[in-house]
Amino acid sequence: MKAIDAIARFYVRVVDGLARLISPVLGALFILLAGLVVLQILGRMARVSLPWTEELGRMVFIYIIYLGASSAYYDKLMITIDTVPEIFPRLGRILQPLVAVTSFLIVSFLFVASFSIMRSSWNTSLATLGWVSNGWFYVAFALGFGLMIVYSVAHLAKWHLKLDREPGAPA
Repeated sequence: MKAIDAIARFYVRVVDGLARLISPVLGALFILLAGLVVLQILGRMARVSLPWTEELGRMVFIYIIYLGASSAYYDKLMITIDTVPEIFPRLGRILQPLVAVTSFLIVSFLFVASFSIMRSSWNTSLATLGWVSNGWFYVAFALGFGLMIVYSVAHLAKWHLKLDREPGAPA
């Protein structure tokens, strides 16, 4: 059992480090998105057409959404139904691993499904950036859901190690 605990602690440490890397990436993507919007505005003021900024901005926005959702998932900040844990805290602690396993299964399904969507759109390209595949939009889905799978396992490891303070509390 000590070997499992050591592996779980190592995994949690690695995932905590990975989760800390996501915030600066999100910040950089947000700055890029803001820069694209400013560039689009300046282009309109100068009557210069920059249609590629809209498509690239949409792609960056999608990455922000899915990476941000994975970050919120890690911090347990997603919208949840917490009536049972609020009324019956002990039952909430008992149900916590069941909820984590169910979340893992749902996110795993979405992760696998994202590959078929990505594959089907990979041979098409953006209208204004012909050298960029539409598949890159769906890489964001796989990346976000993949991170959520990693985080689900970390949530279970934290539960096993009794590192979670209470159901729904950021670990």
